[in-house]
Amino acid sequence: YMLIGATQGKKLLGDNMYYIFATMLSAVVHDIDHPGNSNLFEINSRSELALLYNDQSVLENHHCSMAFRIMKFHNSDVLEELQPSAYKDVKKTIISCILATDMSVHFELIDKVKKKVSDGWNLADVNDILFFCRIILHAADLSNPVRPFPLAKLWASRICEEFNRQVDKEKELGLPILGFMITPDEKTLCKNEIGFASFVVAPLWRNLELLFPGVKPLVQQLNNNLDSWKALVEEISKQEEVKKSTTSLSPRPSGCTPTLTPK
Repeated sequence: YMLIGATQGKKLLGDNMYYIFATMLSAVVHDIDHPGNSNLFEINSRSELALLYNDQSVLENHHCSMAFRIMKFHNSDVLEELQPSAYKDVKKTIISCILATDMSVHFELIDKVKKKVSDGWNLADVNDILFFCRIILHAADLSNPVRPFPLAKLWASRICEEFNRQVDKEKELGLPILGFMITPDEKTLCKNEIGFASFVVAPLWRNLELLFPGVKPLVQQLNNNLDSWKALVEEISKQEEVKKSTTSLSPRPSGCTPTLTPK
């Protein structure tokens, strides 16, 4: 909702308020029934979900399907009062938005954002409307690095725990393991977050700022967070050096005699 305001979404979309509603609803349901694994894990483990969705945006398709299944229950369908044409537009938008959270299309979306910087919007075109909605949800999904640092650090730690659980399962099943998901200590967490924020998140948000100056404070927070992660790495490194130095200077255990090397 904040991003819709920062990008002047209501003004841009004008009378197309169904698209605003669909984008907000997609944000609510976009990770529903998430198993705590990545798409790659589902594919490599040949899970039922991977078989069901033919290895294509496995979890995102599952979230979409689960959301609409729930809305079939009595008193759960928030779309039931919509006219058929409006229902069709809202459903299409929700599906499009959620599928855009698949990281396999991340850099493709960034390229399209760059193109919009030069070409501008044609919001009389439904494809441009859908792209606006998709990029808003995708940016919101990658918003942890633009939050205040204590909150960003807290959620980064929780995601790290989820990654480590997946790595344990992959080891147990003999599946391939992605190096960036192995996070044995805080220093590794910091370095991973620096890489993720610098090379994945920042290109999206910095290009969004060119389109929508209203997100500038969030981009500044992203830059501040990067500085904070780097400062943490330096602090931990210094602590490691002090510990190493202290250990090397500590008294030898009783009963041990140093070996003298003759000249």
